[in-house]
Amino acid sequence: MKKIFLATILSLCAVFAGAQTYLVQVRPVGSKLWKYANLKGEIVIDCEYPKTYPFSNDGFAAEYFPKKNLYVIINTRGEEIATEIKQFYLKDIYGYGAKGYSDGCIAVMIKDKWGYMDTCGKVAVPLKYDFITEFGCGHGIGRSGDHYVVVDRNGNETPVKEQSVTDVKQFTCDLAPFRAENDLWGFLNTAGEAAISPQYSAVGYFSDGLAWVRTVNYLFGLINQKGEWVVKPEYDEMKQFESESGLARAKKGETKGYVNKQGEFFTFTLSDISDDFHEGLARGRKDGLFGFYNSKGEWVIEPQFEGARDFSDGYAGAKSGGLWGIIDKKGNWVVKPTFLGITDVVAID
Repeated sequence: MKKIFLATILSLCAVFAGAQTYLVQVRPVGSKLWKYANLKGEIVIDCEYPKTYPFSNDGFAAEYFPKKNLYVIINTRGEEIATEIKQFYLKDIYGYGAKGYSDGCIAVMIKDKWGYMDTCGKVAVPLKYDFITEFGCGHGIGRSGDHYVVVDRNGNETPVKEQSVTDVKQFTCDLAPFRAENDLWGFLNTAGEAAISPQYSAVGYFSDGLAWVRTVNYLFGLINQKGEWVVKPEYDEMKQFESESGLARAKKGETKGYVNKQGEFFTFTLSDISDDFHEGLARGRKDGLFGFYNSKGEWVIEPQFEGARDFSDGYAGAKSGGLWGIIDKKGNWVVKPTFLGITDVVAID
């Protein structure tokens, strides 16, 4: 195992120069542990942490020692970074694991109080909140008792003026979903105001200026950041809008398909399944094999894989011969299938 050591805060804050770096979690054949590989399929961080998590685009990943109940953060050289606080905990989302850095900050907890740590390992926002969201758009939301505030990276607080907030999510496109006392959802802006009043039974996150919402009559549509209908609520299901394809997955009655910004609903018959678009491509399946199709309903990568992951930062995991590798958007193997498991490729900024 490559020796892991504590980096100084100075080295932690250094800028990683040169070509774009890509990292992906892999589980090599014969190993019970997950490692980190590059786009050549080489293990570049041969760590032995019992639980590892994906890198964020910031260039940091969380690791966990269950027996010690200890989290640490490593950089792209596999070094544990020096942090201002010790024995902290991270948000753990059921089914997804610990949440890492988001927009340059990571949510950390000590003794039931939450705050944010920056990529230099310093406390950016004091650990004094009973609850916080992930950081997004330069802001997070914290709650102390029943009082919510919007915080920035310097720890400056802006009181949430909407008094009926009972739950809130992360900012995207400068808007954060919130639930009010009437159990309906709306959106807060970074000034702590209700930019879109609570009137929906459920909402999604904004993406490319659009978010799906569900009315009190349980019909789905798309709204813009002013709360105006872009796609009227007439669908029984809807997922997040994807900017590159210009489509959101939707369902009308028993028919599954896609809807665009013009509200046009259509289906593709080439695939046995309808999946969300990611980076302009959707995963499809034909005769038990997986491939990828575009927004025109054309196979860009013919079905040929035993399994496939969604595209992330230009690449996707694919399975052939019982093992996983990485393909590009033309379906070419970038990393031959040699691993027992693989996660999404991450481009380090």
